[in-house]
Amino acid sequence: PALTKPMKVAVTVDPAGQGVDAGVAEGVRRAAKWLQDAGYGVEEIEPPAIMDGWRIWMELTSAEMRLLTLPHVQSLVSEDALRFLQYWAALLPDGGLFSYMDGLAQRNKIARDWAQFQEKYPLVLGPVITLSAPLAGFDARDADEVRKFILASRLVMMANLLGLPAAVVPVGIRDGLPQAVQVIGPRFREDLCLDAAELIELNAEVLTPIDPIH
Repeated sequence: PALTKPMKVAVTVDPAGQGVDAGVAEGVRRAAKWLQDAGYGVEEIEPPAIMDGWRIWMELTSAEMRLLTLPHVQSLVSEDALRFLQYWAALLPDGGLFSYMDGLAQRNKIARDWAQFQEKYPLVLGPVITLSAPLAGFDARDADEVRKFILASRLVMMANLLGLPAAVVPVGIRDGLPQAVQVIGPRFREDLCLDAAELIELNAEVLTPIDPIH
């Protein structure tokens, strides 16, 4: 169904105030301006419970990694991939079945809070990761790098935890590498994400022009 216009967009430049690269912040604000110029109602406001959601996602996935994933993939994945998964699983201690069930219960509360928030702000615009584009392989070097990467992905983790649709779209080039933002929508409203992402894409310069001769 059509929503009331102007459709409101909640912009979070630094989700949960955990730190963001200046270039990443600039890209998010650039995309926000394009949406505002196109008639969206844009406001910098923090969506609810991002760090709680990040923690719950980590607790649930770490438990699943230890019990279900690692025992079955060790002979299938590369050394780097295995090391990354092992670091991920080790980031949080095993809280047992009660902790896992409690995490699922808390997830339901956060899902309700987000559903209410998205009644007013159907779209959430923010970074994909809050770090500048990292070097290849950095996330398999050591446990500290894995934690940095996962914390920098906290807005992605929130969408994953709640099963929300999201579109990732480039906004330009910085330091020779493409930079992107993500648009998160309410459940089952992929169309809203894609409409906003298309508008952002139309405003961004061509990132990888094709040379028709070479």
